[in-house]
Amino acid sequence: MTTIIFPANCDANEKCISRNGKCENTLGSFRCLCDEGFSLSLPKPVGDDNSTSSSTDCVDDDECALGLHHCHPTAARCTNTNGSYECACLPGFKGDGFECQVGRTVEKNEFFFAPSYSFFLF
Repeated sequence: MTTIIFPANCDANEKCISRNGKCENTLGSFRCLCDEGFSLSLPKPVGDDNSTSSSTDCVDDDECALGLHHCHPTAARCTNTNGSYECACLPGFKGDGFECQVGRTVEKNEFFFAPSYSFFLF
């Protein structure tokens, strides 16, 4: 009797399933790689008996919650996006979200008057 062992590779498995990553063949095996901004998920329960799925998926990293963003630390808001994040300056600040300065942007056709002060000496 002859036993044939089929090598584990990307073409012969369904364990590395993700549209945000890829499967890479290694010597006699394979590994799952995720795109930047994504990480491999842990196996999840799939049944009432607490069995787990053996497939692996790439899930979005929440850079904002994990502190992996480069938004201004006190004057910007970080918003997680699929595979990345966006920064926006908070009200009262202007800039691109990475660099924010006190002030506001004056819109076209908007007049901005600075208050005037009068001092009287008696």
